Amino acid sequence: MKMTPEESPKLLAINEQYAALMEKAVSQGLPPETAEELSTNRTALFQHLLLVDGRFDLPNEAALYQAAEKIIASKRGPEFGCIAFNIRDFKKINKIVGPYAANDILDAFLTGLVHRLGPEDQLFTGGQDDGYIICRTEQIDMFLDYLHCTTVTYNSEKPETMEIRCAVGCNRCIGDIQIHFMVMDTVSVPLKLARQNRSRAQWCVFWDDNLSQKSSEEAWITGIIPKALQNNEFQVYYQPKVNLKNYVLAGAEALCRWPHEGKMIYPDQFIPLMEKSGTIGELDFYMLDHACADIARWLAEGLTPVQISVNLSRVNMESESLLDRIIHTVDRHDIPHTYIQIELTETATDVGFQELKDLMEGLRDAGFSTAIDDFGTGYSSMSLIKNLPWNVIKIDKSLLHEHTDTKQDKHLMFKAIAHMVQTLGLEAVVEGVETIEDINLMKENDCALAQGYFFDKPLPLADFEKRLKDAQG
Repeated sequence: MKMTPEESPKLLAINEQYAALMEKAVSQGLPPETAEELSTNRTALFQHLLLVDGRFDLPNEAALYQAAEKIIASKRGPEFGCIAFNIRDFKKINKIVGPYAANDILDAFLTGLVHRLGPEDQLFTGGQDDGYIICRTEQIDMFLDYLHCTTVTYNSEKPETMEIRCAVGCNRCIGDIQIHFMVMDTVSVPLKLARQNRSRAQWCVFWDDNLSQKSSEEAWITGIIPKALQNNEFQVYYQPKVNLKNYVLAGAEALCRWPHEGKMIYPDQFIPLMEKSGTIGELDFYMLDHACADIARWLAEGLTPVQISVNLSRVNMESESLLDRIIHTVDRHDIPHTYIQIELTETATDVGFQELKDLMEGLRDAGFSTAIDDFGTGYSSMSLIKNLPWNVIKIDKSLLHEHTDTKQDKHLMFKAIAHMVQTLGLEAVVEGVETIEDINLMKENDCALAQGYFFDKPLPLADFEKRLKDAQG
């Protein structure tokens, strides 16, 4: 089944006809009937390129929209369902067997699906390891069995086998959908949930009323974000950091809260949507700007501010003017750079090493403090920690509350990271501090800075200002 565009019989025939007509047009002139024929064939060629994945001579996502539109227009929606699938760990398979063998595996897997298609069933390719099926409702369970786990044979010269498992999103009935492009939403949303859940027991998620409501809410939130940024709806809350040596206020993290029309929209509702849409980059500088404005006002009122840490997301890391923009934003408020700490999550550091190094050194030279946030939740290399000028490592709360099978010591990772941070001469801030046991563990391992509900929740501006004034007598 696997074919390049040149090998596809239909496309090859169109190309041959097109070439012959062009040759005739060049050698003999272009009579009206030839021009019409040439135009018709060229349109067919373009339509084919737009709707077909040339790798496998299969319809693509654009063709899926057309197929869904026809079914909805025919009023036969209740007779059909839709499935979206993603092959688990295909990147790992690619690394293990190599790209050519991985392509053979994908071809064999898709061929197995093609052989199971009924007269009215259709298979569509997505990205490299994604796909969609529109099929009669009675065919759905058969396809789900195949997608759950199947073994394919590849490499015709020396046959080998590979077990393939998929994450799946499924809508058993597309009959009540009024707009054809919404069909993909009803399977892509549950597919995303299935991909996030690594449990084999929950490999397939079905579209239902709860997901429909959630999807509608997410669409609504995404739609009102730009205006909320314009209208300054987002508010800066400050979560204090406390020094355990004397229990005084030692700093704070600027965190975003969004009150909207009398209700609170929480970060776990809007941050992922802003990351998806790219508006998270605007929110980063919104937060930095507002934090700087607060610091400037505190200075004007005779208060001594504590250092405020502000998060920087990955989307901004790709900007060549990032350092200049940070400096310009802070300098616009005429405050010392030492009052600002830039926090980057482990995923935000997943960029080119040289680009990250230039940014870190630029921030250091400009007098800013830097911190790596949520340390211990990802895969930061030691070279990233050792060879870049960090000031602070923020140890993630998951390490503070870790549970291991080692009876002698259930906090091995926490202790190891705390020791590493001290060996490198860096400062450690521990997040998620909630109990006296957490405090004792920190003290036992010489971690002085605590951030968490044991001391304070994220505080509205007025409450934090009172906390700041009380700390200064």
